[in-house]
Amino acid sequence: MSTAEQHLSILSKHLNLEDGTILDIGSGGGEVSLALSKRGAKVTGIECSRDQMCRASKHLRSGCRFLLGVGENLPFEES
Repeated sequence: MSTAEQHLSILSKHLNLEDGTILDIGSGGGEVSLALSKRGAKVTGIECSRDQMCRASKHLRSGCRFLLGVGENLPFEES
C-alpha cells in the first residue's frame, strides 16, 4: 500500500469521500488524486510543473483530471 493510500485510509474513516468533489492543489505526480478517485471522489489535480502533470495524466482514471496551474491563480471561471 502506497503512502498516499495509507493516509487516505485514515482520512476515509472521518470523511465521506465517495461522490465528493476534491481540488488537489500541488498534485505532483497525482498519487493522492488517483487514490482519492479510487475511493469514488471526483478529483481535479492542479500542478505547476508540466512534467509532473504529464506524469500524473498517464495514470488517468474516470473521475480524475489534471490541469496546469498554481494555487494563487486557479484555471477556473470565477462564480
